[in-house]
Amino acid sequence: MRLLGAAEALREGGRCQEAEPIQRQVLQIRRRVLPPDDYDNFDAVGTLAQILMYTGALAEAERCFRECLAGLQRTGRSNTVIEITCVKEIALARLQQGDPIGAENLLAQVLPRAKTFLGADAIMTLMIQRALARVFAEEGRLDKAEALCKEALDTRNRSKAREEAYGTARTQLTLGRVLVEMGKLDEAQPVLQDALRFFR
Repeated sequence: MRLLGAAEALREGGRCQEAEPIQRQVLQIRRRVLPPDDYDNFDAVGTLAQILMYTGALAEAERCFRECLAGLQRTGRSNTVIEITCVKEIALARLQQGDPIGAENLLAQVLPRAKTFLGADAIMTLMIQRALARVFAEEGRLDKAEALCKEALDTRNRSKAREEAYGTARTQLTLGRVLVEMGKLDEAQPVLQDALRFFR
């Protein structure tokens, strides 16, 4: 489908404002021609939600992710990567809308499922750990944030996840920020320097 390809290309190129109306058309067409519980409908809603997150339309993005999540769970697709991803994204939307407690509850519930069904060293599991560490940092629970970041980095270093350099660098930035806030400047410096090498 040309519209779908155009939306994906724009989204991957960071042009989410342009991708949004095209993805809405994709969703509208799929809803018109596919059964309500067809997986492609959920995929289209989830993709629109991701685009909306990037454009800052957080409330609508959360509604779309919740719609996608409900459909996946209703059709027996719980504990899949896309279902677990939806929970993570809803949590991030809650955090960005000023609800760290809601975000923490969602992430704390989904993390054990991710470890069980995806694996402790799966990229999505490690992303959830980083998100939860970020929530702890926002709440001022720096010891828990530090421990979770270090656990995630240790897992990355011992598995194929170390090859995903972006996620490793993002986790290092989170850890570095936490260490600075804790006054552990000597420990924070090499962590941040290592992370910044990726972003240069």
